[in-house]
Amino acid sequence: MAKKRKATKPWRASMNRRLAADAGLPAMVEQELRAMEITQELVRIRERQKLTQQEIADKMGVSQPLVARLERGEAPNIKLGTLIRYAAAADTSVTVSFEPMKRARKKTAAKAAPTA
Repeated sequence: MAKKRKATKPWRASMNRRLAADAGLPAMVEQELRAMEITQELVRIRERQKLTQQEIADKMGVSQPLVARLERGEAPNIKLGTLIRYAAAADTSVTVSFEPMKRARKKTAAKAAPTA
């Protein structure tokens, strides 16, 4: 029977040091995660409609390799219009929403004593 590996604390400490050293890193990670969610959703809607990449490409008027790059997140600078055309090809609509970014509270603000 194979032993389960535990998450190492040095890795977590290393990540915490990197996060503390680079204030922009959490935002970059969040942006990449959101991009991954979009590409995964493209695949889900295509598969839900039982369409191939070639069928999506034909309906969009683009090549199948471009659809494959969109779904892998390898198409740089995807335009909203491209996402709308992809969705329309899969008989789906696009909804865009804007939400405030989650930001960690500063420890000093959380520890500040209330003033009277």
